[in-house]
Amino acid sequence: MAEIDLETVTIAMSNGEGGYYDEVNNEVFIVIDGDVITGEDDEVDLDEVDWIGIEPDDSRVKFLDMLDFANSVTDDLLSDRLLRALEGRGVFRRFRDTVFEQDPDIGRGLAQLPGCSHRNESDRMARRE
Repeated sequence: MAEIDLETVTIAMSNGEGGYYDEVNNEVFIVIDGDVITGEDDEVDLDEVDWIGIEPDDSRVKFLDMLDFANSVTDDLLSDRLLRALEGRGVFRRFRDTVFEQDPDIGRGLAQLPGCSHRNESDRMARRE
């Protein structure tokens, strides 16, 4: 069995629009601005292909994952900092930055995760903990 391109799956899940997996050709395609990006000039008619949909991560679920993580941290000071990072706008960036400040090794690991340059990736670090 061929390996699935997990980096592209991660991008599809994190871009807010999702993507598709073609089991027959073992290819992963992302959706950008409503278009399936295949590398071909022709548009894809999704009614004519038998691809598996890749649903985007829900930001509310991500937020709850980070909240659970922050509440599970045994260091009270760090837990408080993480909980404060989850207030207001920009919570994903602040949460990631707070973890990075606490443990640069985890932060560097986060920076190397597939799709990390895309928005809302900070929860992936929380899930790895």
